[in-house]
Amino acid sequence: MKSIVFAIILFSHVISILPFVSNARDGKIPNTSHFASISVMLYYDFGLALEVVGITDNSKFFTPFFNGDDSLMAASFIIVLLAPWLFHIGANFTNKKSGNKLVYNYLHLKNSTKPLFYIVVIFISLYFAFSGLSILLQNEPIWVVREKVGERWGALIVLLYLPIHFLGFYTRQEDSNTKVGLIFSFGLVIASILSTSAIGQRTNMLLPILIIVLFRKKISLAKIGIFLVIAIIAVSLLLPIFKWQHADSKSSMVDLITETITGDFYRGAVLATALEKSQFLGSKIMPYPMAGYVYSVLYYVPRQIAPFKGSSTSQTFTSDIVRTPVEDTLWAFGVGAIEELLLNIGFLWCIPGLIVYGMFMGLLDKLSFHIPSLLIPTRLAAIWLCGYESSTVLLMFGTMAGVGLIFHQLFVQKNITASLRKLPL
Repeated sequence: MKSIVFAIILFSHVISILPFVSNARDGKIPNTSHFASISVMLYYDFGLALEVVGITDNSKFFTPFFNGDDSLMAASFIIVLLAPWLFHIGANFTNKKSGNKLVYNYLHLKNSTKPLFYIVVIFISLYFAFSGLSILLQNEPIWVVREKVGERWGALIVLLYLPIHFLGFYTRQEDSNTKVGLIFSFGLVIASILSTSAIGQRTNMLLPILIIVLFRKKISLAKIGIFLVIAIIAVSLLLPIFKWQHADSKSSMVDLITETITGDFYRGAVLATALEKSQFLGSKIMPYPMAGYVYSVLYYVPRQIAPFKGSSTSQTFTSDIVRTPVEDTLWAFGVGAIEELLLNIGFLWCIPGLIVYGMFMGLLDKLSFHIPSLLIPTRLAAIWLCGYESSTVLLMFGTMAGVGLIFHQLFVQKNITASLRKLPL
């Protein structure tokens, strides 16, 4: 039975990514909803495959996807099966075009402000890179460093991501296509890794490399597949360094990879548990329906100004599971867009909620067509969508879009952005 359910889900998801493949083959960057369909596969299908062969993370907190009662598994099956199609349906309401024709065309930095651009980017990136390096040279465990950095920077921790945001903007510029530009891009990759290493998130080590792999040249499934394999192996090897639970572990490489997939790239068990803690309509554990989204909208507003903004969905969810007060729960389980909808508005509204997500994706397609500097953050946000809640996606890629928009206005030559030359493939 498990094998049949998984085969149906996998078949549906493979068909759903065909527009992604078609656009990449035609020399276009796929739409945001096409990237979101990749996100569904990434955060559900690999883990489901492991569950089918009997491999789970044996967590005491979560109900495995295939181990719930019949009604729970049926609900999980319907949502996961339909998720990428609901994104596509919503996107079609707001954007009828398929693929962004500007995919392999670069923007041009204005000659008048180009020196200022490089001065700003180099100075800020070097500052945060050396700051991160100095912290690492103290030779303390990453989990200890992460706590200290969080206390030191607070909400300003978003500044540590600036080199990544600079890279996301620069990768779409004509300058980055030169040999010197490639060297500069790799400098930004190193600066990004050093700057964010103390935050203690392994994905921060891979994100700048992903930007280069996906968006500097032609997108292809082969490149994505190769990067994914290397990325899973890399984050698995980093597990004992970044997680205190594995510091003295003697786990084999296979065990580390399995735990990485089930722990970092799988939301099936989280989905089943979120369904258990959801109502058919409304919210069971949130203070009020949509409370998690109110928090996300007010994310950048200091709590002194908006004391009513509450807590994130993942923090509230984690608090309910581990039975600790929300304000004392300083960590959170990974919750994606689907689980966030379930916990905030219930099963009935989850499906139209995913369509609304798709509608926003269509609007982002139009926006990034007119402002190509937003192309990378919108597509990366879609990849992260099913693995992380809205506030986390906003923290990373909303800020990246904000930096890209400011830099676009300050440094991009406007009179040629609509007629850019095509790069050789």
